[in-house]
Amino acid sequence: MATEPRRVPPLHTIYFYVTGSCNLRCRHCWIDPVTESHRSTLHLPWRELKPIFEEAKAIGLRSVKLTGGEPFLHPDILQILADLPAMGLGVRMETNGTLIGEREATALKEAKANFSISLDGPTAEVHDDLRNVPGAFNKTMKGISAVRAQGLGFQIICSLYRKNADLLPSIAGFAETLGAHSLKVNVIASMGRSDEMREQGELLSLPEVLDVRSRMPVPTNGFQLYFDLPPALLPLRDIVHNGITTCGIMGILGVLHNGHAGLCGIGEHVPEMDFGDLRHVSIKEVWENHPTLTTLREKVPAGLEGICGRCIFRNVCLGKCVANTFHATGIVHGAFNTCTQAEESGLFPEKYLVEHRSSTCKDRHPRARIGGGGVMSKLKLNPDLVFREDNDGGLIFDPATGTVQVLNDTAAFICKLLDGSREAEEIVAAVVAEFEVEDPAAAQVDASHFIEELRSRSMIQNA
Repeated sequence: MATEPRRVPPLHTIYFYVTGSCNLRCRHCWIDPVTESHRSTLHLPWRELKPIFEEAKAIGLRSVKLTGGEPFLHPDILQILADLPAMGLGVRMETNGTLIGEREATALKEAKANFSISLDGPTAEVHDDLRNVPGAFNKTMKGISAVRAQGLGFQIICSLYRKNADLLPSIAGFAETLGAHSLKVNVIASMGRSDEMREQGELLSLPEVLDVRSRMPVPTNGFQLYFDLPPALLPLRDIVHNGITTCGIMGILGVLHNGHAGLCGIGEHVPEMDFGDLRHVSIKEVWENHPTLTTLREKVPAGLEGICGRCIFRNVCLGKCVANTFHATGIVHGAFNTCTQAEESGLFPEKYLVEHRSSTCKDRHPRARIGGGGVMSKLKLNPDLVFREDNDGGLIFDPATGTVQVLNDTAAFICKLLDGSREAEEIVAAVVAEFEVEDPAAAQVDASHFIEELRSRSMIQNA
């Protein structure tokens, strides 16, 4: 019997580690770049690397994230910011902001780049403590002023540890006053330089992290808050507001400062994650045939081990961070350490533990439409589906496909009423009665459309 050919997904995004050096000495950095004084040996000319990106477009490349080290240390960074959009590629950047002046801010604007700036507290005392260079805070603030002068939106990334934990709620407000459109909170994990922070007791335990998250204010005025935890450990309101955010590892490849391919930036320090020099081997060959990537596609998500294999979010979370898991377990499909800790300490929500069905089908086979033609029937949620809810919304999980649909509070309320005791009109009337709406007629239309959508997707049945 002929075997089915391997399905290789498109390479959507390259994480380009532009330089292996940095002008800061951040105590938590997992990449562990060298200091600025050695930067001359830790980058390659853009002209040597640009053909790699041109070639990658043929296998699906759509965007590039520029990171490092500090990307603005590369002498060709302005040319890189000009060339990538000219190649039809979207640009994202992570920067510490200390090297941004008018010229750099203009380049970001002309590239239409989405970018984030690292800021770990509202004062130099906190920020410089983690960044480990006196004056870093003031330089970052000058960089923020430069991008604001260009009218640019940006994200603040804050790395959470013991010293800034109690300040985090105020940091969100501080980021908003600086002109940021969002705050992303990265929980420092023990990896790379931060191993020493763990030994000194500066990293937070999981219960402490969850407590900090519970004390964060609800964002207003369009400002967004992203807390970098696995979705199963987030308040459901975060998922309702932000969706389920993942790193998208199945469509990502790292390109290191030395021209080598890798799984994110871990390839510089873990030999198994160095996929070879892309100046001498085709990126297409690496992407389609490297054994580590082949194993990743075979094992994730269906072969995820431990708590990750039983989680309702398995097929969308994808084990959260493959690089972190490999560093901890030596395999790409191991359980994510934070979720294992949550399970062992009784903090993993039992409502998110489900049984996944083995299936080679990407989508559920469509069933016959039920209850159409104006027939008045009492409705119930398809019993093959799993519904979970709390005060902030809900989820519908399909075991046959592993898909998760996120529901706002109104949609979750409707699904709770799909218990076989009500007709569609009764459910719509209950929605209007339950929620204070300015326009009841519009609410009736919206609720009816949602029920019809569920019906068309075979997610509800006649009782």
